[in-house]
Amino acid sequence: MNYKVVGLVVFALIGILMATFKTKVPISMDTLKVDESIKLDTISANALSEMIIENNLGYTLIDLRDDASSAKLQVQGSIPMSYKNIVLKENYGNLLADKHIIVIANSHSKMLKATYFFKTKGLSALYVEGGFKAWQTQVLNPKAPNEYATDQEFLRYKYLIGISNYLQGKGQGGGTVKLKRKRRVLKRVNKVEADGGC
Repeated sequence: MNYKVVGLVVFALIGILMATFKTKVPISMDTLKVDESIKLDTISANALSEMIIENNLGYTLIDLRDDASSAKLQVQGSIPMSYKNIVLKENYGNLLADKHIIVIANSHSKMLKATYFFKTKGLSALYVEGGFKAWQTQVLNPKAPNEYATDQEFLRYKYLIGISNYLQGKGQGGGTVKLKRKRRVLKRVNKVEADGGC
């Protein structure tokens, strides 16, 4: 027997065995690269707030902020999850494939990476446009209209305040919203012609 042939066969068998029993290096969220060709879907903070109020059960909300931030101001119905530990099967394995996963965080890049990671695992995932900052400014603290706003803008603001109060545990009705309004008074200017007539 040719020793070179035997050596090649043994070497090939060792290579096959190593490839078969090779331990996979766990993915790190820090090193995960988002494939730009895959479109990641988003949802607005206001649309999410309406889904929460309507008790829409077709989603799972994942809050990636740190424990202190999540405890201080929790998004109603969210599941706090450590950003670095998303890659563990025990964390994402329990998420149902028939529900949308909505990701919210302080960092845009963390939301992108987490959403991408969930999509690579075959889950339907999207993230909140603007993250937690948008949640705070658009939902929890909506901007009051100026004194020259239309009636529609005032009604929209009252609606947003009601949502904000409900989500912060201040009741469903939201109480009354008192705003000072100034109506524009258009002064009628009559042009008087040069000859003194009307």
